[in-house]
Amino acid sequence: QDLASNNGYNTGFATDAVQHSKSLPANEAVAQSPPVTNDIASSIPQFLQSSNGLPVPVLGGTQHVTLDTSGVALQEQAPGLGVGLLHGLIDPNLVFIFFYLGIILIVVEVLHPGVSLPGILGTLLLVISIVSFGILPVQLGGVALLVASAVLYLLELKHPGIGLPAIGGTICLILGGLLLFDPSVPGPRVSRWVVFVLPTLVVAFFAIIVQAALEARRQPPMIDVDQLYGEEGVALNDLAPRGEVRVGSEHWSAEAIAETISAGTVVRVVGRSGLRLQVVADPTHLGGGPRGELPHSDEAEGADHGSRGGASP
Repeated sequence: QDLASNNGYNTGFATDAVQHSKSLPANEAVAQSPPVTNDIASSIPQFLQSSNGLPVPVLGGTQHVTLDTSGVALQEQAPGLGVGLLHGLIDPNLVFIFFYLGIILIVVEVLHPGVSLPGILGTLLLVISIVSFGILPVQLGGVALLVASAVLYLLELKHPGIGLPAIGGTICLILGGLLLFDPSVPGPRVSRWVVFVLPTLVVAFFAIIVQAALEARRQPPMIDVDQLYGEEGVALNDLAPRGEVRVGSEHWSAEAIAETISAGTVVRVVGRSGLRLQVVADPTHLGGGPRGELPHSDEAEGADHGSRGGASP
């Protein structure tokens, strides 16, 4: 107040600007009585020209100095890397995107624990967005809506698909983007394009990617190839001698160690060659060693020959 009063400016507005972040358009700032500003310049050269010869109080108003801005040379100085990066990050659209990208990356970390990188990056983006919330003129209601939408999307993980939590989260996300910044402060706004595109991408993420990840986690664990000895399966195509069979709930590459096996024939695993199963068409032909230890190719062939010689499985 003292600074505004000593320079002949509007003390009431100065108090509101500091305490309540109040702002005015340029033409209204000049029209105020006492004025908020004395002049409006459309460019820096015009500002320097209007400031030339202007007396300025110093030392608490006990002395005055006269500005001499005639013939001054303008020198542009770009901000440093740190300052430029900080100004680039304090962007309403980036803040809005970072907040939800951070949420999505943390969800990925929850679905696949141990990866670490999505969790670290998501946490970093959330911290940046929260710090930016403290700098930009945000409204508490908009932030609350964004947090509520994140909670609803996380609840969607309990009931995968497009359900009520996802619908409610989408509505809260759109409203939060529209109401995030104080409309009385000119400038900071989330682009309408971003407000409607981001929820679409988030819904697609939860409906497709998260759903697929949860279904993958619900699948039974893969069977150890050495536990397949003696198991029955079905030939999915003709084995002449190689093809594909289904054993249990999984598809395996397979090789017929005797005659060609037609598609749809019941087969039994009698050995393996690497990760390729060796099978026979006779369901009673076990061959090989004890159950639970799948013989390799040489063992399987010996087992098959022994069975042909009349050995009982």
